[in-house]
Amino acid sequence: MIVVLSILLSVATAGKPTNMTDFWGSREFEAFAGYESLDWYFQDAQYFYTYWGAESRNMNDTDVPLIIFLQGGPGDASQFSTFNYIGPLRVVGKGDNMHVEINHLGWNGFGNLLTVDQPLNVGFSYDKVGHITNTTEEAALYFTNFLYNFFRTWNLTSDTAVYITGESYAGHYVPVFAQYLMSNRSLGINVKGISIGGPYIDSYIQDNYFDSMLGSFGLIDEQTSGLLQYYQVRSMVNIRKGRFAEVIQQLCRPHTS
Repeated sequence: MIVVLSILLSVATAGKPTNMTDFWGSREFEAFAGYESLDWYFQDAQYFYTYWGAESRNMNDTDVPLIIFLQGGPGDASQFSTFNYIGPLRVVGKGDNMHVEINHLGWNGFGNLLTVDQPLNVGFSYDKVGHITNTTEEAALYFTNFLYNFFRTWNLTSDTAVYITGESYAGHYVPVFAQYLMSNRSLGINVKGISIGGPYIDSYIQDNYFDSMLGSFGLIDEQTSGLLQYYQVRSMVNIRKGRFAEVIQQLCRPHTS
């Protein structure tokens, strides 16, 4: 399926989305894929997106909200969740039995759904020099550039209500992106709300409560809780010292040993 998607995207250019509605055999919603350039900052850098029309509604109506979804990671492509959880289509099966089926819980039941591969060089998003995005604030600048151009391509205005959502490490992205857009109203992007599932916001606070969370649900015994506490304390020390690779090793070890 990814190979087929890649072939379709090979003809897509910034500002000229590919209509994929007929390819998916859709009858209740429209589907598009494309790129938008980050022309405020780079000569040749583009974010990839898929855009799913609201189910059984005209996606061009101004009263249809725009729901944006951002995967976490950092470095995970949003298209993973698009075709597994939140999109109107799901890729199921394995090998020769892999196929697409309708996801009746797709978020386009609530509005137009936009899923974006970001930051740069994640998923199908790219530039020619392999730029690495180092901070959330930098990612916010690039996302704003992308969304501004997306609004121009699709003739969207401030009449469109925008909701920015995400999961996991998007707990960093979503609040900062929303704040930046809301502080720059002249862009004409009307952010009305945010939503984050399982947000990863502050590792120093959150990583120290795995034992409490799992214990409250009765998922671990006292011995395992004690083991988690031991590794959590070591992780907190490594976070303070900036040894983040060791943090990952410490937090993953109890689950794999």
